[in-house]
Amino acid sequence: MEEQKNQNSETPKGVGVETEVSAQTFTFDEAMNLMKCGKKMTHRYFAIDEWMTIDGKCYEFEDGNKATPEEFWTLRIMIKGWQNGWTIFAH
Repeated sequence: MEEQKNQNSETPKGVGVETEVSAQTFTFDEAMNLMKCGKKMTHRYFAIDEWMTIDGKCYEFEDGNKATPEEFWTLRIMIKGWQNGWTIFAH
């Protein structure tokens, strides 16, 4: 008897596909230093396509908007979790 080939043998999503995700996480201070060096950083609270970096005295975001540190942190200061969970944006 001849074996029948499975015509629907697709590779499941994510299997065998290498993704560019930084496994190393950084503290807030480490992330700020990396951004000052031009790195784009993301945070676990950001959407998958969001990042920020530092341009002079302002934070610059993936959509081209800029904010001072005071503007960015005004609404986030009371939310726990910003002191860690930073990664280098790799998309």
